[in-house]
Amino acid sequence: MSKERKFHQLIEKLDREEKDQVWDKIKEQENLRVMEEGKTIVVKSPSKKFSWRKIVAVCTTCILVLVGIVGLVRFLPKSATDDDQTANGGTDSAGNRYCDSSVYTETDSEMTLKEMAELGDESILYLDWYDVTDYFETSVYQMNETGEKIGYHEEMVDVNTGSIISVHTIFNDYLLESLDIYGETDKVDSINGVEIHWASVMGYSYANFEYGAYQYFIIVEYPMAENSVLEIINELFV
Repeated sequence: MSKERKFHQLIEKLDREEKDQVWDKIKEQENLRVMEEGKTIVVKSPSKKFSWRKIVAVCTTCILVLVGIVGLVRFLPKSATDDDQTANGGTDSAGNRYCDSSVYTETDSEMTLKEMAELGDESILYLDWYDVTDYFETSVYQMNETGEKIGYHEEMVDVNTGSIISVHTIFNDYLLESLDIYGETDKVDSINGVEIHWASVMGYSYANFEYGAYQYFIIVEYPMAENSVLEIINELFV
């Protein structure tokens, strides 16, 4: 039974005057309740909606500002640092010209490193294993546009260990992209008065050093020991 019907049944039991008084009082209480509930609705509901809208608006603004900053930093032109200059074929602080792999080519050489040294270039080092190795190959690095020689590469197999030895002989004025990784070392030794920078990582023992007119990058693939590259360099200075 509804609340309103119960009110009517109660009023029917009273006389006319009492009915009017009771009914007026009920309506007065009911109107007051409705007004109070109305105030609650009017005050609280918009407050909640406003609060959420405000939070969303603030968050959205923050996100847009953050995205704008990231985008601005990402697309602003970079300053011309040494790395930027060398990466674009410029020179580093030491005056060496950086060459990415698109500006030079490695081609077969008509002479071995030993033959070049015998022509009078005493700063060319080589492994005199030509008569005993199962494999060797000599190549030359040349600039694509001019044909200028900028270095040599000789590769051969150590028949005693099966290791593959690479000797890169690069003129001091040049830095080659393909050899960048072999410039990262964590150990230093001295052989024949020459400072050797070397490292061993993931099946490779490698080193770099300067001698005469050249920079040398020596790589031993499948080394027998961590310092195998130092043994190879000792052979070069024999």
